[in-house]
Amino acid sequence: TPSTICRMGALEDLYLRSVSGMWGTIPTCVGDLANLTSIDYTYAGTLSGTLPLGLCKLRKLQKLQFQYTGGLSGTIPDCLGEDQPQLSTISLQRNDLHGTIPESLCLIGDSLVHLYLNHNKLKGRIPDCFGTSFPALTTMQLQDNLLTGGLPQTWAPDNALNSLMVSNNPKLRGELPGSLFEMSDLRDVVIEGSGLKGSLPLELCNATKLALLYLASNEIEGDLPQCVADLTNLKAKPKTEGPIA
Repeated sequence: TPSTICRMGALEDLYLRSVSGMWGTIPTCVGDLANLTSIDYTYAGTLSGTLPLGLCKLRKLQKLQFQYTGGLSGTIPDCLGEDQPQLSTISLQRNDLHGTIPESLCLIGDSLVHLYLNHNKLKGRIPDCFGTSFPALTTMQLQDNLLTGGLPQTWAPDNALNSLMVSNNPKLRGELPGSLFEMSDLRDVVIEGSGLKGSLPLELCNATKLALLYLASNEIEGDLPQCVADLTNLKAKPKTEGPIA
């Protein structure tokens, strides 16, 4: 029971993945479990309520996973990441979260490797710092939300990012920033149905490891850079002749 868990002061790993029949809310006292390094509530029954502010107190936390909960709602605490220098994985996908993405996540810095906020109802801008604050981040999934304001316009070239997915944010809009394709490890860019405008940046030619480029159902136009033919790892290419529609 929640009250029992909260008395386990030495608990380091709260693993509830696929524990069937669970229900209820996240106890607010979870923030008192100062030794917690991992929380995994995935496919473990219907969870209601919100993410408690106490999660922000867990300085040793490395993995935070509330996925496929069936009912977790509310907002992402705007203190998450402020004092959590070891967080490597945040996975809050397929819930009913709303509100904006907190900029406090950028304070996690170089420990964050995986970020999954997809399939929620998050709105507002993607924080500009998302392009420059996570040198070790390899996966960023923000698809199927209600995000607006375009992509961050500046991406650090030494980022480790290899997969960016932001599809199905129909009011995202904006243009593809050239600096996105300056990241040397970039392999997958999937941003379909998100109202992108403008043309493909010439920096696309620098993404030599790019394997997937899905930009369907946007408003990108103009000619395809000829150098795309030189991207030998690209498995899914736009058409190579004529304007991009």
